[in-house]
Amino acid sequence: MIIITVILFPIVTIVNGEVKHDWLKAVLFSLSVAVGLLPSMLPAIVNANIARGAFALAKKNSIVKCLDSVQDLGTMTVICSNKTTTLTKDEISLHHYLDPLGDESTEVYRLAYTNTKAQGGKKNGIDSAILKHSAGQNLDELEDIIGEVPFNFETRRSSCITRDRTGRTMSIVKGAYEDVIARCSSIRLGAVLTLDEEKRQNLTRKVQDLNPEGYRVILVTTRDISEIECNIDNFEGLNISMTVQGLLTFLDPPKDNAKASIARLQELGVEVRCLTGDNVGAALKVCRDLNIVKKIDGESIQAITGPDLALLEGADEFHSVVKHCKIFTKLTPSQKGLVIDSLKRNSGHVVGMLGDGINDCIALCSADVGVSVHTGQNVAKDCADIILTEKELSILVDCVVRGRTTQGNTIKYIKMGFSSNFANVISILISSCWLPFEPLTSLQIFVSNLLYDISQLTIPLDDVDAGYLATPQTVRRVVFSTTAVIAVGVAVPFMGPIAQALDFVKPENTFWGFFAAEMVVYVLAVEVVKWAYIKLFKRW
Repeated sequence: MIIITVILFPIVTIVNGEVKHDWLKAVLFSLSVAVGLLPSMLPAIVNANIARGAFALAKKNSIVKCLDSVQDLGTMTVICSNKTTTLTKDEISLHHYLDPLGDESTEVYRLAYTNTKAQGGKKNGIDSAILKHSAGQNLDELEDIIGEVPFNFETRRSSCITRDRTGRTMSIVKGAYEDVIARCSSIRLGAVLTLDEEKRQNLTRKVQDLNPEGYRVILVTTRDISEIECNIDNFEGLNISMTVQGLLTFLDPPKDNAKASIARLQELGVEVRCLTGDNVGAALKVCRDLNIVKKIDGESIQAITGPDLALLEGADEFHSVVKHCKIFTKLTPSQKGLVIDSLKRNSGHVVGMLGDGINDCIALCSADVGVSVHTGQNVAKDCADIILTEKELSILVDCVVRGRTTQGNTIKYIKMGFSSNFANVISILISSCWLPFEPLTSLQIFVSNLLYDISQLTIPLDDVDAGYLATPQTVRRVVFSTTAVIAVGVAVPFMGPIAQALDFVKPENTFWGFFAAEMVVYVLAVEVVKWAYIKLFKRW
C-alpha cells in the first residue's frame, strides 16, 4: 500500500499540475488522494479484531498477555513443545531403583532420597516423584547435609555433600545418565571395581533397553571425599572420579487427549515438534505414541541430541538438520532458543513455543508466539504471550482457529478498503487527465472514505470461511489475495450505470456525480468484489 501510494503521489501531482497549471493545488490534491488511498480505519479494525479475539480466547481458558499474539496464532506454521507436562500428564512416577546388575536396591533409593532432600527451593518432577515414593517406607536416618548444588540444565545433574556419624564425608550425585557416567571411574558390582569399557557398555545397554519403553533413566553415583579438603561453598569440582551406585527409572505417560489434539493441529497445517531435555529413547516413545513422528525412515533424521547439534552450530548443516528434524533431545535452554531462531529465520516458519519450565524461557521469548500454562514456573509465565488456564492441548487448537479468524477478518477489511479506495483513486486520476478542474474536492474524498470506513466497523463480528481456517495464511498469500481483489475493484467505477452517472460537462455536476458514484461504489463494493472474488478464486 505504501509503495503504491508513493508511486501515485507524483503521478497525480504531475497530471493535475499539467492540466490545471496550479502546482500548489495539485500537490494538495495529491496529498488528499494519497490519504484517501490508505485504509484509514485499519488501526481501529485491527484493534477491534484483536480485542474480540482475546475476549473469545478468554472464554476458552486462555489468557492473552500480548494482544498481537492473537494474529500470530493465525499465521503459525510450527509449534514446538516441551515434552514433560505439555505432551505428558505431568504424573512422573518412580518405577525402579536398580543396582548396576539390574537388581532392585533400597540403598540406591536411599542415596537418591538423600540427594533430593538436600535440594532447596521448589522440587522438580523427578525430585517430587522420589519423595512421593518414600511414603510408608522406613529409611535409615539420613546423614547430615553439609551443602548442595541444585539441578542445572547445562550440567543436567544435582549433588550434595553429607557427613555420617563416623565422620565420613561423601558426595552424592544424581543426573542424566550420559552426562554423569562420563564423570565416573568405578562401579559397585558387589565390590567397587574399576569402570572399564566393557562394564560401561554393559550398563549402557541396560539403559538403552529401558529407553524405548519410555523410561527416563537417572544415574546415582557417590564419591568418598573424607580425605579431600573442600570448600563447602564451591564443591562442583568434586564431581569427578565417582562410583556408579545404580539407576532410577521414571515414567510419565502421554496425555489422554494429546494424540487427538496433535492430529487436529496437523490437519490445520501446523507442524508439531518436540524440544526436550530428556533422552532420545523416552522422547521417541512419547512422540511415536502421539504420531508426531509416524514411521521410521532410515533416510530422514527423526531425532537429534543437544551434544550432536552443538557440533553443527555455525555450519549450514545446522539449519538443514533443524528444518527436517522433529525431535530434539537433551537440549540446553540456549539450544532451544537456537532451534526456534533457526526455524524462524532460515526455514521461513512462524513458530510457536509451548513450555512451562525455567528451561523453556529462552525459547518462549524467541518464538513468535510463546504459550505457557497456569501451573508453570512464574518466570515461564512472564515470558509467555498466552497462558492456558488448563493443561489441555485442545485449548491450543481453539487458539489457532481463533487466531485465523481474527487475521481473516482483518484481511477482509484490507481487501475491501484498499481495493475500493484504489479503484476510486484510479478513476479520479484518469478523469483528471481531461477535466480542467478537480473531479472531487479533498473534503469529498475524506467524507466518502469516512462514511465507508464507519460501515466496516462490523467486520470483527464476521465469520470466516472454513477454507481460510484450514491452513496457515502466510504473508505472500495475503498480498496475492489483496492484489486480486484490487484488480476486481478497479473495474467497479467504470461499470455502465456508474459511468453514465458522470457528467463531464459542468463542474457542479461532475463534483456531485463523482461523489454519488463513490457512494454507490462503496455501497456495492462489498458484495460486488466478494461475488467476483468467489467466482474467480472459489473462496473469500
